Amino acid sequence: MAAAGQATVITASPSYEITDSGLIGRALGAATDVRWIDNERVVLIGAQADRYVEPEAGRKERQFRLFIWQPKRRHLVQHLDADIAMGSLCVFKDYVRLEYSSDYRLSPESKRVRVFEGTLGYEKVTPIDAAALEARRSHAQAVNPYTCKEYDVRALPKLGVRVSPLLDGEYLSKDREPTSGEVVHWKFWPRQGNPVLLKISPEVVGVAGYSRYLDSYILGEGPRHVVFSDSVVRRSWLLDHAAKITDFTPPSGPWMRGSTTVTPTKRGMFLTSHAVDVRSNGAAGGYLLTDGRLLRIIAGLPVSFDVSPDGCGVVLSIYDKTESKVAIPRIKSIDICSRGR
Repeated sequence: MAAAGQATVITASPSYEITDSGLIGRALGAATDVRWIDNERVVLIGAQADRYVEPEAGRKERQFRLFIWQPKRRHLVQHLDADIAMGSLCVFKDYVRLEYSSDYRLSPESKRVRVFEGTLGYEKVTPIDAAALEARRSHAQAVNPYTCKEYDVRALPKLGVRVSPLLDGEYLSKDREPTSGEVVHWKFWPRQGNPVLLKISPEVVGVAGYSRYLDSYILGEGPRHVVFSDSVVRRSWLLDHAAKITDFTPPSGPWMRGSTTVTPTKRGMFLTSHAVDVRSNGAAGGYLLTDGRLLRIIAGLPVSFDVSPDGCGVVLSIYDKTESKVAIPRIKSIDICSRGR
C-alpha cells in the first residue's frame, strides 16, 4: 500500500501537540469513524480533499475510503481499495468491522452491502445476502458495538425481557418493560459475581461507552427532560468488571449548552461538547479537566472521537465553524501527554 499523504503539525494550542491527518471526515451521525487500534495506529473513514467520484452526470461526491493513520510518524495509508458511499465502522482492539456500500446512487436495486471484517491486516470482504438482511430486519441477528462481532439474538441468555450484550460474558438486562412515565433500571451482569441494579439515579442509567484505558464502561443518565444550560448537571459514572461504580460527573459550564460526551484519559477527564453558536464554535470543542477546571484544548464541533489505550492520544473528526468557507470536518489528533516536553 502506497502512502496516501503526509500530516502537518498544528500549533493552535500552545500546550498540546495537535496533528492534522490531511483528511476530511464525514458529516454528523458518523460517530464511530475514527478509532485507535493501538497506541500508534488509528483506523478511520476519511476523504482526501481533491478526490471525488461522479455517480451521475453533474453530481459529485467526496470519495471516502478506509485509512490507517499513525499520527506520531505523520504516516497515512489507504487500507481498503473500495469507495464507502455509506457505511458503519466498528473497531475493538485489532479487530475491524466495516459494513459498507460503494454505490453512491443508493438505489434499492443496486445498493449492494458488504462486510470488511477480521483482525487488522487479515480482513476479508463478504457480501450480505438476502437471508442475512432479513435476519437483521427481524432482529434475529445483530452486531455487538463493543466486540464488533455479530451474534444470534435468540442465543442470548434469558436474563430478562430485554438483554444487551457488552464485552464477552457481560450483559445488561431489564426485568420488565416500563409503563408510561415509569423508570425501570438496567441490571449489570458481570462475568463473575452477582448482578448489580444500576439504580444510582432517578433516571435510567445505561452504558454510554467503553474506556480501553481504564478497561471500564462509561455510564450516563438518560433524562426524560433534556435541558441545555450553563448550570445543568449531567451525571456519569465508571463501571469496572467487578461492578464497582465510581462517580465521573463533569463540572457544569458553557459546554453544557450542547450535548456532551466524557471519557477518561491519562491526564484526566476528556469532554466533547456540541455547544456551538449559530455562526461560530461557541463553547463547542474538546476539553480536558485540569486542576478541577475544564480547559478547552481544541475548538469546534466534534463528530467522532476516541482515546488511545494508553490514555495519551485523542483522535477527532471535528468541524471548525470559523472557517471562511463552508465548514467541513477535519480529522486531527491531540497528544495530551505532550504538555511540558
